[in-house]
Amino acid sequence: MQQYPLYTIEQLGDLDPSHTWVITANNRLAVFIKSVFIKRNTQKVKPLPTVIPYKAWITQFEEQLSFKKPDMPVVLNETAQQWWWKKVIAEDTEAKKTPLLNIASAALMANQAHQLQAEWHIDVKEQDQTVEYETFIQWKKAYQRQLNTHHYWDTPLLQQYILQAIEEDVFHLPKYLVLMGFYAFSAYQEQLFNILQAKGVQILSLEPHTVPAHQIKILEAQDFQHEVECAIHWAKQKVLSHTPQVKLAIVIPDLQERVASVRRTLQRCLRGTPLENHWHVAVGRPLSQWSLVYSALAWFRLIVNFSKGKIAVPVIGDALLHAEFAFSDTQQMVLAHIDNQLREGQEVSLSLITFLGLLEKVDETFSQTMKAIIDKWANQQQTCAQWAQCYREALEAFAFPGTTALGSIDYQVCQAFESAIKTFALLDEMLPALPVDEAFYLFEQQLNKTSFQGQRKQQVVLDIVGLYEIEGGQWDSVWVLGLTDNTLPQVPSPNPYLPIRSQRHAKITHATPEGEMQWATQLFKAILSSAAEVVLSYPAHQQDEILRPSSFLLGKNLPAIDVLPPLDNKVSIPVAFEEIRDTRGLPKEGYITGGYSILEKQSKNPLWAYATLRLHLKQLLNYPEIELNALLQGNFLHSVMEKFYQKLSNQEQLMDNDLVQSTLDAVITEVSQKMLSFLSSTRLKELFIQRSRAILQQKIDEDRDNRYPFTVEAVEKKYTVNYKNVAFTFKVDRIDSVDHQQKVLIDYKTGRLKSLNTYIEDWVERPRLLNLQLPLYATLLNDIPSVQVAGITFLGLNRQSHYEGLWQSEQYKHQKSASILSQEEWAQVSSEWRQKLHHLMDEIAQGEAINQYIHEEDIAYCDIKPFLRLVDSIHQENNNE
Repeated sequence: MQQYPLYTIEQLGDLDPSHTWVITANNRLAVFIKSVFIKRNTQKVKPLPTVIPYKAWITQFEEQLSFKKPDMPVVLNETAQQWWWKKVIAEDTEAKKTPLLNIASAALMANQAHQLQAEWHIDVKEQDQTVEYETFIQWKKAYQRQLNTHHYWDTPLLQQYILQAIEEDVFHLPKYLVLMGFYAFSAYQEQLFNILQAKGVQILSLEPHTVPAHQIKILEAQDFQHEVECAIHWAKQKVLSHTPQVKLAIVIPDLQERVASVRRTLQRCLRGTPLENHWHVAVGRPLSQWSLVYSALAWFRLIVNFSKGKIAVPVIGDALLHAEFAFSDTQQMVLAHIDNQLREGQEVSLSLITFLGLLEKVDETFSQTMKAIIDKWANQQQTCAQWAQCYREALEAFAFPGTTALGSIDYQVCQAFESAIKTFALLDEMLPALPVDEAFYLFEQQLNKTSFQGQRKQQVVLDIVGLYEIEGGQWDSVWVLGLTDNTLPQVPSPNPYLPIRSQRHAKITHATPEGEMQWATQLFKAILSSAAEVVLSYPAHQQDEILRPSSFLLGKNLPAIDVLPPLDNKVSIPVAFEEIRDTRGLPKEGYITGGYSILEKQSKNPLWAYATLRLHLKQLLNYPEIELNALLQGNFLHSVMEKFYQKLSNQEQLMDNDLVQSTLDAVITEVSQKMLSFLSSTRLKELFIQRSRAILQQKIDEDRDNRYPFTVEAVEKKYTVNYKNVAFTFKVDRIDSVDHQQKVLIDYKTGRLKSLNTYIEDWVERPRLLNLQLPLYATLLNDIPSVQVAGITFLGLNRQSHYEGLWQSEQYKHQKSASILSQEEWAQVSSEWRQKLHHLMDEIAQGEAINQYIHEEDIAYCDIKPFLRLVDSIHQENNNE
């Protein structure tokens, strides 16, 4: 790295400010050096040197060049450059029939490779070339042809013309150019500074006045959570033991990824302390993630997609749940209810007419507005400026951002959103006219790359910053977390389209281990000079992974590593608590109605049943992803079996093969027209019907060949149980009549049946029944004087299983002996079923809601586990009884 004469802040003050430019490596250092100049200036009015970040300085050259050369080509910004890369890559892969999984990512990497090659003057030797590099070169040639055809410049071309313009004395140059914060110079930067020196510019390097920390501690934490809680506790102690003017910072290297959990920890730990309203997290989020902008984009996405046809239900639900403008609180609740209906439905996509019909129920005017905007945007191909105007008009029609008064942050977000729309309009002369979907995708990508952060409060005592923000900070004490061996230095991230050897030879920062070590060394020096007191720490574990400290923490002149003790969060004065275990809700007034599933839940976990029946809690379902889901398949098979045995109820009729075939075909046709007509894929429908017919034919054949004489007496018959103030309604899939008019109760199952031993355990051995619908049906029918139950069984509507249950006599060939109970055993089991079922009904009527289960498998499919707050197994629950 080329060395320039070092100047201090004091020496810089002696230079003529009107002929001095200070170029910083980043925005943070520019703000820092300006603040230093202002603090050191004792005069009321004194000119300051020009202070500007490097990237803004290059942009300034571009603006001056455009005035000096009116015929200068249009300079593409980053968004436009990536669009043209994406275009040439898409055309190349389509022509070669070699599709890429992510063309946008390939365009991003290719554009980066192109700029790196120009910035670092990377010379790729023939022996170093790779397949990826050769592909990149082909794309690059196509990309440059596009630039030449449309008379565009990209960043590398602009930089070359800036050098040429400096040599031709196009720009006014300063006498002094002061550089600050550059750890390494690229080949282009060295070329630029050499030309400036040749033009008489004196280049200096600013050495900021830094004082090494006089107190350094190095600590090992158990994990990240322990580490951040200790750091917050340290900050609280600092504020309590020092004056309120103390300035503190907690530095977290991966703050961007951890910001949500860090905020929650800060709010919890600082509540009720002097720091409660005096901390600030210095991390920006993409503008597209801020709630008001996110909601606008969600509704824009509907407009764009509806202009092309049907929309997937999750896209619609995303808009319904993010209606943060144009709707009142009551209307937003209705929209959330519609979202829940979509989740519980079977449709995977909606048409525009269907959606507008749902929207009319909420706000007829807004529905008409949506229709008008969709009609206007559909099939349009416009420039970015025209699309930007469409976005503004749509927001105005939506009354964005609403009638509610905006807070400070929301107001700043809206200003940033308007600025982003203006920036998008600037693409007008950089890109051709775009269709509605491509324009919106480009706009959304721009918002994803636009970072926004609310303004920092003035009374901040504790700053939470990332590792890069350590430069230019001014604090009294700093705690830097997460200094593991993969954080400092970081793992290199070379560009995949440039050969590694070529990147190493060019000494590209962040592309090689050597470059990362050089950057980390400079950064660690800045850390040790960031405050008078510096605390360094690292987590020893991340879940099951053992972490190691950064090699920088093991330096010779640093103190030894101490282990952080666990935080003592106990109450200082012991308090005796009285524990009251109340496992019952209020008894239900009047009748309790429901189905067998409530009894099943009561048997598995009483609180689950209480929450479902009395509190009306249920899981928020995922959106349907496939049209032919498991529920629809099961309902289809059930319905066909019901109608088939309504027509052919006698086993003798099953002997007539032609009759069976014609009846089954007719029933399948009838049911498919009713239940499968909405399926968009004809082939999928045909395959499902074909598979279903084979399964049902197999079941009918087994009933014909293996069952002893039977008659189907009823299908889908409803019954009601009335016990005290409990009234439950049930439906029996099928009732067969066998010898001596005894009844066999059959329940269809489309999934794989359990083993006979499992059903015996569920129905006979367990203190609380499982899979209790059949014991319930048997108990109900046994109470009818003229009915005698001969068996209960599941019938598997699949290829693997047939009948599985308990019987009083042999009813089919090759029946398992364990499934047959004697008359005495059946009477005993029936009596126990009645007692257990009545006990469950008593519990429901009395509001019994104890939170316990027998086996963990009992609640495997519980849909309200978060509400139950089950931490340990039932054994712990029983130990507390």
